[in-house]
Amino acid sequence: MKDKIEINGEWYVKVVPTIIEEEEIELDVTESKSRIYEAPNHTYEAYLVWNENIKEYYPGVSITVTDKRTNEKDEWDNPLWMENVVKGVEKCFNEFKSKADKVYFIKVLKDLQKVKWLK
Repeated sequence: MKDKIEINGEWYVKVVPTIIEEEEIELDVTESKSRIYEAPNHTYEAYLVWNENIKEYYPGVSITVTDKRTNEKDEWDNPLWMENVVKGVEKCFNEFKSKADKVYFIKVLKDLQKVKWLK
């Protein structure tokens, strides 16, 4: 019979917490490298994720865009779209709230091209 305890007329099963030894815990660790860009209204964190199987970074940069005014975050990870933004393809500009936001983001993308994180 399980250990039971009565509290205010209700019966409860006593639960003994399982203690996990540190040696038993296996963590799945993903390595990455990043570049962080500060603009007046946004922070852009560009990052690459390491592929342990082939010993190199996965192709394609991801960028977390944080709006400093609202603390809202967007994740942008489409390299084709990013390349088209740099090329000036108008239909790609819908994501930007202002011309300044677009100009800063293009500057970030051009730096990522310079360091070979983006084509």
